[in-house]
Amino acid sequence: MRVIYYIPAFDGSMYVGQTKNLQRRQMEHRYNLYRFNDPKYLYFRKLGMNKKDIKLYVLKYCDKENVNELE
Repeated sequence: MRVIYYIPAFDGSMYVGQTKNLQRRQMEHRYNLYRFNDPKYLYFRKLGMNKKDIKLYVLKYCDKENVNELE
C-alpha cells in the first residue's frame, strides 16, 4: 500500500509526493528542510516555512502498481 500526499505551502501552492510510510516521510522532510538545497526546500524556506509547518496530508491510498500514474 502506498500513500499519495501533499504539503501545503504558505502561498497556496503544494508539493505532491508518495511514500510507503507517512510518519517517516514527514520526519524526513522536516529533517531535510535546512540540510539540502532541493528546489522544494529552497522554496519552502523562501516562504518562511519552518519544520513545524511541514505537514503531510493524505490525498489517496493506492497500490504500488498505480501510484506513479495517480501522483
